[in-house]
Amino acid sequence: MDNLSSLILPSSSLRTRRRLIKNAQVLLDQEPSSPGKKLQIGQKISFNPQKTPAENSFFCLNVLKKNDSFIAFYKPQNIHTSHISGNSEPSIQDLIQQQYKTQAPQKESITLLNRLDFQTSGILVASSQKSGLKSWRIAESASLVSKKYLAIVQGVIKKPSVIQQKLYTSNTKKTKLQKNALTSPLRSTKIFPLITFLASEAPNLFPNAPGTQQLTLIECCIKKGVRHQIRAHLSSIKRPLAGDALYGSTISSSPFFLHNYTVHSPSFSVFCMPSWANLPKNLSSKIVDTVNKNLLTKL
Repeated sequence: MDNLSSLILPSSSLRTRRRLIKNAQVLLDQEPSSPGKKLQIGQKISFNPQKTPAENSFFCLNVLKKNDSFIAFYKPQNIHTSHISGNSEPSIQDLIQQQYKTQAPQKESITLLNRLDFQTSGILVASSQKSGLKSWRIAESASLVSKKYLAIVQGVIKKPSVIQQKLYTSNTKKTKLQKNALTSPLRSTKIFPLITFLASEAPNLFPNAPGTQQLTLIECCIKKGVRHQIRAHLSSIKRPLAGDALYGSTISSSPFFLHNYTVHSPSFSVFCMPSWANLPKNLSSKIVDTVNKNLLTKL
């Protein structure tokens, strides 16, 4: 059904059509169905659109920093970065369009220069100028843009490492590893362990994990990432994000903890502390030390 629905949605991707089918927005004989359903002769596929995201949202945009070329927004956990076709939930992209359409209708539309997963929090950089977009992409390709994340992983990581496994992302829910293939430095993930602790030391974060479960707070650094890069690379070394069931975590946690805390380029740098609530003192102090170290480095 997901393939044949392209007849009524010719410009849509396979992932979009599967999502629409699961959301009962593409129907089979006026009834909800499944993406893998095999059709019989005489059956009919129809599109059942829903309302677009509401103009008034519960979430207000938080601008972290801006200059003449770029603007940085804060993205909390559990909100989409970009508008998803067939999904009525609000996204940062929707909110940007709503706010800046009202405030500055004469300006060019604002283009997001990076994206974060639904459960990932942190920094989104955007530009309303073609020159800003072009200069950012040039800097990215020259390895002059760096993005650093804080993450909590399941298990112990004792020393820094670089993961260079090439990733396959086309039309799959889960990003997969390409065997015996190395990626370019622009797509690699650098990992730096910060502190190891037990789940019992963070009961508010991991209430369902065994108290003896070991966890590690790490810093990840990427350049020009691909979808789910950090999540897939951590899974490849058997250290998935704690709570990331899609990539192999056995800990029940929603959401998982991954936060983009700094983005640095030659012309724009921005920092943002995670808002993870009720952190143990040793974790929160380590996070502050790590962020402050990077702040001092860039000054």
